Amino acid sequence: MMKKLLFITVVCVFMAAPAIADIFPFMPLDPYDSSPDTIPTANDKNDGGPDIFDAVNQLLGSGLTDNEQVDPRFIQPDYVWQELNGQIALIGLSAGNSNTVGYYTDLGSGAVQTDLLGPYTGFGFLGDGTATNPYPAQTFSIASDPALYGWYLKSNADTWYSEATLNANEWDHLMTFDIPELAGMTVSVKIGNTITTWTFEHPYLLAWEDLNLGDVDYDDMIYLVDKVAPVPVPGAVLLGILGLGAVGIKLRKYA
Repeated sequence: MMKKLLFITVVCVFMAAPAIADIFPFMPLDPYDSSPDTIPTANDKNDGGPDIFDAVNQLLGSGLTDNEQVDPRFIQPDYVWQELNGQIALIGLSAGNSNTVGYYTDLGSGAVQTDLLGPYTGFGFLGDGTATNPYPAQTFSIASDPALYGWYLKSNADTWYSEATLNANEWDHLMTFDIPELAGMTVSVKIGNTITTWTFEHPYLLAWEDLNLGDVDYDDMIYLVDKVAPVPVPGAVLLGILGLGAVGIKLRKYA
């Protein structure tokens, strides 16, 4: 039986910008890591629901015991994404608190939204990737050229964006992790009312914080994405492509 969770993702381009309000507010102290480093570690074992390391264990059958052990998989920046070859796959792993995930194509604004999975309530895994208990999934394509977009999470009355500059206090509510071992692996998914299979190419795991960073556990919705990749151009070039100029989106370097 195969376990997976992934996202595919991420790579936002970056320009130099002030470090103030940059990324994760608990950096550089990194209080949830026994050996603080330059990689942020999410809080774990605090609410009874699956943590980030639990999701990795479910997918890979590994025996991780805390979130600091997934630090080597951390990917940053992860603000803007790009569709690659063919339809993107979004596979839900766990969720809680009536959460819905989707994508937006108006970078720097976040108003042009498409819901994909949810709302999901409760706190637990949404499946195990078998034919009898498939993960909920959705496939989609970005109808734009270039096919650039961002992610959002709706949680009750709040909406949080992968572009941290669109969030309150410009805090980052999304953490992304690379799961290359899933390449070539197949899982059972349910798209609408149809159970089918998906074979991963290079998936990434996305983990969200749905509070205003009150418990910083980043396990409030965890999912995988496939057939997407980081934006492969410098930040200044990206701004030119999008036609946003000096007043466009702010992409920041992780300090």
